[in-house]
Parts: sequence; structure tokens; C-alpha cells
Amino acid sequence: MSVNKDIILLEARKQLLLRSYYEFFLYFWDEISPELLVNNFHIKILCDELQDIGERVIRREPKLYDLIINISPASSKSTIASVLFPCWLWAKEASLKILTGSHAQNLSIDLAVKSRNVLKSDKFKRLFPDIILKEDENNKSSYSNNHLGNRRATSVGSDVIGFHAAIHIVDDPTTARATKLELKKANEWLSVTLSTRKINKEVTPLILIQQRIAIDDCTAFLLSRGNPVKHICLPAEDNQYTTPELKQYYVNGLFDPVRLSRKILDQTKIDIGSKGYATQFLQAPVDI
Repeated sequence: MSVNKDIILLEARKQLLLRSYYEFFLYFWDEISPELLVNNFHIKILCDELQDIGERVIRREPKLYDLIINISPASSKSTIASVLFPCWLWAKEASLKILTGSHAQNLSIDLAVKSRNVLKSDKFKRLFPDIILKEDENNKSSYSNNHLGNRRATSVGSDVIGFHAAIHIVDDPTTARATKLELKKANEWLSVTLSTRKINKEVTPLILIQQRIAIDDCTAFLLSRGNPVKHICLPAEDNQYTTPELKQYYVNGLFDPVRLSRKILDQTKIDIGSKGYATQFLQAPVDI
């Protein structure tokens, strides 16, 4: 193959990935996991939704809404929202400042490190050689690039002093066994701390992705405030408590019949009990 043809094909690949976060996700999946991707309808839908939000941020347009995604464990949610999405955002607009948070600092750092590994991979460098991590601003919880972009990973409850972001991504703000006090602190952090950590309050969106935990969890809190919110609820199975917005994609009532088959769900309910199953898998914060 000629050098010119190699260059043309590389540029075509680059343009495809810039046009589609879903294609970017598929292309870089093997940088995150050695396992073959078990694709499911939700992956493209969530990628497309995140792309729409991200492109508005890049254009500095006022946000239409914040986004809440309720989804079961083992659905690649963190890889979609917290690992590869920030990498795609930098590929599109490397100057973006991104704030990501989770209930624990070590989890938030782990997700940020996975993103950094993608940015440092030969695969990414070959396509986007102009994006270089700055050696003097490169640690596990915070790193910058040569275009003034920065990724800051924090924990729920942290002050995040001196950092303002163009986009906020909160992934599992509490544990599955959060106490009433922990839920209250998480809700206060979302409303008080994050609201003061935006570059532009009209533009900066909040993306919250979690399993339901309780009737007063972060999802319930954000929905109760009256601000524009798009809520995508994807229970592991169709049920009497929560109706999936994307029910038409379910197979025999199941969200993901491969990763979350009937057999797996039945065993999970035994393992974690009916209450844990209702919240984390049915996205129904009630005791069944």
C-alpha cells in the first residue's frame, strides 16, 4: 500500500471517529478491555445522546437539559460516560476542561487513568498526534494537554477549589448501601459545589449516571428541582415499577439478554436480595 493511500485511509478513519462518538467507542474499546464487546442497543443510543450534549458544549451553546442515566451494573456505563467520552471530547476540542466525579476518590482516579491510557496509546496518537499530555501537569487525578484542556477527577463531597469545567460527569455518586446522611451530602454536593464549578452556567451540563439507590437519591433530587432534565431509565427487565423509555428494544422483556440474561438476573436477585435488585437492576427505589 502506498504512503499516500495510508495517509488517506488514516484521515478517513479520523474524520469518521470525529463525526461519531459511537464509532470512536467501538474503535477504542480494545484499549479499555481485552474482552470482545458485547454490543447492545443502549450503547449506540447513549453514545449518540452524549455526542449531542458534547457538541453543544463545543459550540458553546446553552444546554437544553442535564442528563440522568439509570442503568444496571455490567452495562459498560463507566466506559461509555467516564472513560472514552472525555477522550472523544478532547479529540473534537482539546481545550475543554472536564470535571468527573464518583463516590470514592480511588474510583474516580481509576476512571481518569483509563482515559489517560487511551490518550497515551499508539492508536490515539496516530490519529490525533497534536494532542499531547503536559509532563508537568500529568498525575492520576488531574492532567492537562498542550491545548489548555484539563481533566480533573474528584470525589463526591470534595471542594474542587479553583477548577471550573465546561462539562460535569458524575458516575455513581453514592455506593449501593449509602446511608441517609451520605445521600444528603451527595445531593448537597451536586447542588452547591458543582453549581459553582462551571465555566458558563448556561452551557455546562451535568451528566449523572447511576443505578437507583433510594427514593431520595441523586436521581430523585435532580428530578425534583424543576430544572430541565432528560431522564433515560433502563431497568434490566420490563417490570411493573419502572417502564423503560426504550422498551421497544427489549428482547422478551430483557434489557440485555446476553450480559443480563434471565438466568443471570434470577441468580442476582438471590445474591443481593429483593431490595438491592429492585434499586440497582429494576431502577425502582422501593422494597419489593
